[in-house]
Amino acid sequence: LRQREMEEEELTAWLRREAVLRKIIVPTIRVSEVDLRREFGHQYGRKVQIRHIQVESRTEAQQILAQARKGEDFAMLARQYSTNESGKKMGGLLPPFGYEIDEAETVPPAIRNVALTLDEPGTISDLVRTDTDYHILYLEKVIPPQDVDFDRVRDDLTVNVIKRKVRQRRPEYRAELWMRADIEFEDPILRKQDAESRD
Repeated sequence: LRQREMEEEELTAWLRREAVLRKIIVPTIRVSEVDLRREFGHQYGRKVQIRHIQVESRTEAQQILAQARKGEDFAMLARQYSTNESGKKMGGLLPPFGYEIDEAETVPPAIRNVALTLDEPGTISDLVRTDTDYHILYLEKVIPPQDVDFDRVRDDLTVNVIKRKVRQRRPEYRAELWMRADIEFEDPILRKQDAESRD
């Protein structure tokens, strides 16, 4: 309740709505072998954890890179210089990621591709350019692939793929239902939630 900042009745109505949407969407989902292999790689494949510093200026990025390569504490440099506010608080530390991408991950491909080429913890990358910024990457750790039998976890992978596809489809399906339906709210809580979602 605290996390969603809702009253109990609001949360109950929201959960009921989401459960109904899930029940409608799940039968339309097909899980392919490719989906399962991708999920397997995402869960059990090699991952890296990096710290990164993001700045707008190439000149500034080069100066920070020089400081980092002289041995200055990378986490402190990230806190001091990075323009990425969410990562700055953690000293530039990002959650571990691997080759397989899911919709919840926000690591840009340019950063992902360079980070996954780093092998030794403590390695500092050259400058990485994204659309508008420059990034410096520091390899915190490598998480080796897990030795897991694919067939043994197939059912769990299927459940996870279905959950992911439901999350992906839910907003568009909800919008489609709203567009097609002539909705009249009798429940004041649902009426309020609908009005807030349209603002």
